[in-house]
Amino acid sequence: MPAYKYSALSSSQSFRLIEIQSGIKNRWSDFNLSLRITNLDVAPQYDALSYTWGNPYTPYSSKYKSEWSTDAARRYPISIDGDLLEVTANLMDALRALSDDDQNRVARKSRCLWIDAIYINQDNPVERAAQVSIMSSIFKTAQSVIIWLGGEDEFVDDALETVTTLSTIPQHHHSQIKRNDWYIQDVVLRKFGARKEIGFCMWLGLIALLNRPWFERIWVAQEVILARSAMVMCGRKVFPWSMLSDTFSFLTTTAWVEHLRTDRMRATATIMRSVGLYHKLLDAQITVGMPAIYLELSRANLTKTGHKASLQCLIDVHRTCKASDPRDMIFALLGIAWKERQPFSTHPRAIVPDYEVSVCNVYTNVAKTMLQSYKDLRFLSHVQDASHTAISNLPSWVPDYSVQALPTPLSSRVSSSSWRASGYLSWNHEIGFQEPGLLNVSGLHLDTITETVTGWLSTYDYNYTAETDPYWINVFKLTRGLNNIYSGQSSQSRFEDLWRTLIANIYQNQYPASDSCGKIFFELITRAIARILIIEETQQVQSSLGTDIEKHWRTMARAWAGVLELEPDGSPFSYKEFTDRLQAVIELENTSQQFRTNHSNFFSSIEREMTLTGGARCLFRTAKGYLGTGAQSLQLKDEVWVLGGADTPMILRKWPNGMYKLVGEAYVHGVMNGEAVQSISQKQLQRVILQ
Repeated sequence: MPAYKYSALSSSQSFRLIEIQSGIKNRWSDFNLSLRITNLDVAPQYDALSYTWGNPYTPYSSKYKSEWSTDAARRYPISIDGDLLEVTANLMDALRALSDDDQNRVARKSRCLWIDAIYINQDNPVERAAQVSIMSSIFKTAQSVIIWLGGEDEFVDDALETVTTLSTIPQHHHSQIKRNDWYIQDVVLRKFGARKEIGFCMWLGLIALLNRPWFERIWVAQEVILARSAMVMCGRKVFPWSMLSDTFSFLTTTAWVEHLRTDRMRATATIMRSVGLYHKLLDAQITVGMPAIYLELSRANLTKTGHKASLQCLIDVHRTCKASDPRDMIFALLGIAWKERQPFSTHPRAIVPDYEVSVCNVYTNVAKTMLQSYKDLRFLSHVQDASHTAISNLPSWVPDYSVQALPTPLSSRVSSSSWRASGYLSWNHEIGFQEPGLLNVSGLHLDTITETVTGWLSTYDYNYTAETDPYWINVFKLTRGLNNIYSGQSSQSRFEDLWRTLIANIYQNQYPASDSCGKIFFELITRAIARILIIEETQQVQSSLGTDIEKHWRTMARAWAGVLELEPDGSPFSYKEFTDRLQAVIELENTSQQFRTNHSNFFSSIEREMTLTGGARCLFRTAKGYLGTGAQSLQLKDEVWVLGGADTPMILRKWPNGMYKLVGEAYVHGVMNGEAVQSISQKQLQRVILQ
């Protein structure tokens, strides 16, 4: 049989469709495919297939190895109008399922389908770019989108039971369910109409399902967002996308999605007694796949507002996705971006699909266009830590869109208008790009980094032996060494400087964080130290604390006490307040199971804020005594700058040639609202070249 040869498309609006004719067998398969060329304005009714080219299973599935160890790279022959075309194993499975007469809810005996691997000549970069340009129209015109997640595995039944149960709870009830209701979920779910209880293994099944590779594909954003309707197929299981939509709404509105972490669920006794097939999944320390959550948020936003999102917003939201071609991290979003917004409103043809341009040049062009369009430097906050960069030869000021933005930009947690570190100082965009690959900026050199603490460790995960991890000990020592840099601006103590810095002064999406957070942080550390004493000492520790508490302290407790000893008179967080509260906490920890249970409930919000701030950041102190957080790859002698037109301070590293590398944005306590440049004029700023 001769190999299939693509004929040229007749116009920019032309595309190819295939027709599946089930029940007509050939030597290659149980179905025949027939291909036709049509135009958008005269196309027959058709459906579009959304699938992943590679392995469709999560790595924790038994089928990931058993069925795909040899098939992942194999190509399977199919017959198109009598000619031979090879397709991937997953597409072959999808075609078999679609040609199965028994699945008549999705597949009919004769149908037209759009399938990217078949309809686009992947070896022709010009055609590929042209077809990508009209792909949004193809999906909008399709009668429906068929989502093929892959075949069934051992997790699917539990996952779909969970989806079915959650989707029965009316959406208007979602806002009445709170984050900490997770701990009494059986009662809450029954109250709001759930038809059955959700066991922990069912939650694990959902985690497994949402970690399937399909949800990570960057192209599915366009494919689902623009769909008139969508049906999901997983093996022989078929259900409407609306069920997943309702599930995502429940998880995000209630914030229960934050509890779906296998590392924490592993501590649940009921799971460990019946771990069964979920043993490998629990050991993996994974969460609900955020690409799946963000996908539905984008779709729901378009449905609710009727407006597409800006390209910048789409890039930020879907940067956790993946693409086999890194250029598609941009090209896949062009069709769903709002063309009346920046950058298209000012640079309408600056960003177009072109597969003959290198990844480095595509990304650099996007960064340059964004900066020129918005006329400020907010965009620099989206540059990832250099340790995560995957694309070589990128200028330091250009984000690598092929990797997640870590640390998470501060603006993603609250509105970027919450900060204006540069005050009224601006960036001169007219001279910003005088040489290729270089960015001209100007700013104030605030200070130089002299001390750092890396290796963020949540108090939740802390195993309470000072010898195993020195993170909190080093944090407290660094804080004790702060000078009075902030004394002229406020009456804040070192204790307050620390807790506000550790959460970037954000609590529950509010900036600045309320003073009550200080009390929560004080209690959090006190309880952590109490658990150190309980774990490391004998049961006699409780009775002996009242007479000689100091002899039982470990290094962490002494370091913490060193911070509190410097509190001003009248502070509610004094050394004495700590020792009194410590004794009370130890007594309660030893006698009250409910007290220990309430620990995770009470502190979950501030733990979350500290994880968002510290999870991919490094705590630092400067020569003058500023306290801040920045990228983990920052180094001693890196410089903290306030750049004109930037909302947050930036950390720069000077090269021997006098130019600078952008290390990343920073939270620097006490200078986030223009305090450092109040008496500085535009003319006093120093010019800097970023390479």
